[in-house]
Amino acid sequence: MAGPDPVAEDLEPDTLTLRALQLTALYPSALARRGFGREEVCDLVCPTGRIIGCDPAVGAQSAPAFEVTVPPGRYPAFAYFDEPEPTIETRVALAELRISPRRVVRWSLARRDTPHAYQRNDYDVDSAKGCFCDAAALPHLDLSGLDTEAKEALHEDLMWSIPHGDQLLDPATGLNVAVFDSGAGDGSYRTYVGHDDAGRVARLVTSFRLFEAAWAKASPSQVPAEA
Repeated sequence: MAGPDPVAEDLEPDTLTLRALQLTALYPSALARRGFGREEVCDLVCPTGRIIGCDPAVGAQSAPAFEVTVPPGRYPAFAYFDEPEPTIETRVALAELRISPRRVVRWSLARRDTPHAYQRNDYDVDSAKGCFCDAAALPHLDLSGLDTEAKEALHEDLMWSIPHGDQLLDPATGLNVAVFDSGAGDGSYRTYVGHDDAGRVARLVTSFRLFEAAWAKASPSQVPAEA
């Protein structure tokens, strides 16, 4: 008998991840009252609308885009933290690319456009960094071999994006990458699509599992209610 299809399973977030994703609906003041924080990272330039979530410093040049696409444009990226006033030592819990201000009514897994089932549901991080970028940025993120001064300089800039950063890749077009510290570090992380009431993409949010790990050990009263 064939085993379960790893692509077909878990297309919706679990309860704790859903609570984490719903924090993106709150204003900064409401987040602060709950002990959380948010900072804007950059406006991400997306000339193709094919969005990538990946480790920007390891193997990014071959990362598949998400199956969902968005209209070409510029979209704000945000980092969320488990404290209201983040410092250089604060870890990023959520990374968001906000496509629209419309209210999210449903969340689903952002599957990646690849024939390899093991790569479809999440992306691997080996440099303690995650990112959002447009597919047009991938050639600029080819750091294989670190065999030139330019590659070495870009790698260093990416690694010093603490706890997040806006890395310019092409001054002529403004093409850039939004970089985030990936929660507790290396691992595999999932991105979710927030759909509005018309079914359109309103947000893409990567969870670095910090909130879920903390809430799994907490009493029910310490887990945020639905936003």
